[in-house]
Amino acid sequence: MYLQWCLEGLAGAAAARGDYDRAVELDGARDALRAQIGVLLPPVYRAGYARTLAAAREGLTPEAFDAARARSARQAPQQIVAAAMSAMGPTGAVSPPAE
Repeated sequence: MYLQWCLEGLAGAAAARGDYDRAVELDGARDALRAQIGVLLPPVYRAGYARTLAAAREGLTPEAFDAARARSARQAPQQIVAAAMSAMGPTGAVSPPAE
């Protein structure tokens, strides 16, 4: 149940370091997971969600944004968890984006 908030936090961290593609993928994964398990976005979290997506939209072309969202929208919950974990290093810190 808390995984969607973890994904949102990772998306925010990715956006903050300029890895907008990863941020959008994680936000899309969060939305896909939320839809699959039937959990709605609480109103209190909408502002943070909107900030992350606004930053990502500014950093990506519309095509790249849509492609990143589409990649994660078709994932099963297990794939979503694996993708989120791949963004983390061995210490649990978010890895820097690939250059």
